[in-house]
Amino acid sequence: MDGLKIIKTEQAYDAALEELDQLLERDPLPDTPEADRLDVLALLIKTYEGEHYKIELPDPVSAIKFRMEQAGLKNQDLVPFIGSKSRVSEILNGKRDLTLKQARALHHGLGLPAEVMLQEFAPALTVEDPTIEWEKFPVNEMIKRGWLSFAGSLKEAHLRAEELVRPFLESVELSPVICRRGQGGEKDPYALLALRAGVYHKVSSKKLNRSFVAEDLTAEVVQGLVKLSALEHGPAMVVEYLNNYGIHFLTVKHFDKTHLDGASMLLPDGTPVIVLTLRHDRLDNFWFTLLHELAHVKLHLSQDQDSFYDDLDAVIDSDPLEDEANVFASEALLPNEVLQGQLDQPSKQLVACIAYERGISPAIVAGRIRKVKNNFRLFHNIVGRGQVREQFAEFEF
Repeated sequence: MDGLKIIKTEQAYDAALEELDQLLERDPLPDTPEADRLDVLALLIKTYEGEHYKIELPDPVSAIKFRMEQAGLKNQDLVPFIGSKSRVSEILNGKRDLTLKQARALHHGLGLPAEVMLQEFAPALTVEDPTIEWEKFPVNEMIKRGWLSFAGSLKEAHLRAEELVRPFLESVELSPVICRRGQGGEKDPYALLALRAGVYHKVSSKKLNRSFVAEDLTAEVVQGLVKLSALEHGPAMVVEYLNNYGIHFLTVKHFDKTHLDGASMLLPDGTPVIVLTLRHDRLDNFWFTLLHELAHVKLHLSQDQDSFYDDLDAVIDSDPLEDEANVFASEALLPNEVLQGQLDQPSKQLVACIAYERGISPAIVAGRIRKVKNNFRLFHNIVGRGQVREQFAEFEF
């Protein structure tokens, strides 16, 4: 078909997604050239994603905790596989890594998948790491965003990466960034460390109205946040709303190879930060990602687990924390029981009625129905395409 080629690069993939969105907006009639092009484009995108965004495995500790919950096991039940109650506690709290012998024992003893228990992890990336490869940082992009000051050429900046990047990272207190390796679509730890430092710099000078207390995020407070979705400028109002509960919120354009929709992290003083990349500029995606990260802030962030980096397009098998965040977001936005028995023939009228009754954006209802029906051609003009980024003047930060 004219102009269509196999997708081989991230840039071509992004362009294909953009064209697909445009074609969906036009909603071409069946058996027309535009409809055929849409089908071929969707196939090319699916093929690329199948090769580059493979299913991510849960980390071993999450898998162990999930199996313990399933089987009703206590910490002491793991002693035969790990060695002692104190060692079990250290591993479950992230203070000590599993040894190969322990991983194999848990695989055989509890039936945990070998590919999960024996997977390799990249070393924790820190500024002090003597093996750090400074040229792997996204130096040019950091300069373009104004994070680094450099008057020379971009080629020269790349050669002087350590001289430019080290002071930027050392000026904030960063905990290590740890990422899995050996899987397609893995997150680049250098880009994530740069992103984390950029976020810290951005919010360090901002004063919040109060300190964060997880218990203050009551069901009523969460619903107050969801109700903002019904307002035209609801996304922009999220900043002040979360600030009033001791949470920083900002939007940051994601770096290549990070595959991020959102992230949540703790500052050194324990203040939480929610970051959205808006890589999918749609209202339904904005609100779901926001509530997913809010779940991590309320339920999961701690000194032992001080950050989450989420690609919500990825399929992650049995990660209890991500599953819990998904359920939290879904139920907060639109409880499943509301849609029961109403999806045989979904219509725009149904979307409008549910949105009105719940006091939320129709985009949230439309997005949920598309997800449940696994039909992303439904309601393409209701999910709020192109209505988020324009509300954040600093999005290019």
